[in-house]
Amino acid sequence: LRADIDYATAEAKTADGLLTPLRSKNGKAVSILLERGDKLLLLGDIVSARQLYQHAFQQGDQLAAARIGSTYDPRIFAQLGVQGLRPDSKLALDWYNKAVEGGDESAKQTAKSLSRQISQP
Repeated sequence: LRADIDYATAEAKTADGLLTPLRSKNGKAVSILLERGDKLLLLGDIVSARQLYQHAFQQGDQLAAARIGSTYDPRIFAQLGVQGLRPDSKLALDWYNKAVEGGDESAKQTAKSLSRQISQP
């Protein structure tokens, strides 16, 4: 057993359990969270991807906000063929705007296009 991981609080069966061991690492932990989140998102596991992205955001990665937004974006849901979950355009837009505020210029266009889509009848 590694001393830098609190195994008593780690639960391996959930995304939350996977996060605990990463808390003790340096900035590389955030990139690992984002990478794992991206893989889960591509597999259609929106909820787990969102948890990983949110944890990266809580660790100070402002650019993770756009990825969180993508887990609510109806266009992403359609692209991935997600079923059983409802997208939330307003939450997606809120997260995209947080990403823009955090310095993510690429999120600006994403936010604009989603905003136009929301405002159309």
